[in-house]
Amino acid sequence: MDKFFSKVVLKKTLLFLFIAFILIQFYRPGKNNSVYTANNDFLELSDAPTDIGALLKKSCYDCHSNNTNYKWFDNIAPVSWWVDNTISRGKLALNFSEWKDHDPWRKLSFLSASVYDIQTDRMPKELYIKLRPETKLSKKEKERIINWINNIDRFETYYKNGNH
Repeated sequence: MDKFFSKVVLKKTLLFLFIAFILIQFYRPGKNNSVYTANNDFLELSDAPTDIGALLKKSCYDCHSNNTNYKWFDNIAPVSWWVDNTISRGKLALNFSEWKDHDPWRKLSFLSASVYDIQTDRMPKELYIKLRPETKLSKKEKERIINWINNIDRFETYYKNGNH
């Protein structure tokens, strides 16, 4: 009797979990895909070299811009919820697609923080790299990005706007 009872409970539990999994698929977070506006974008405004732009788009832009390249598994709940939350938090911290709208002091802060985050392997996130191995930056690629950021005239817009 106990064996039969445990099989019934197991089957009902698995059926419940399967139905719950199907039902949660109906809640879909909004996709992070909007119209690209070149005159607001960091790479366009900073005249980034093509290779630097490709590296940043590959490793940063999915979470730090208004356009994300989704993988098939990003559409399956609850992973889709986690992805949406990660993108929202990433854009709140830094959104390259709205670079033009940031205050000069904030741009300086973002650039300094970006260098630090790349140097200390805080970005891209480890789990992001595991899910998307193609986004991993080599040591040489990190150095290229850091050197380029360090050579940007960060104060140009600060002085142009008379904020000193």
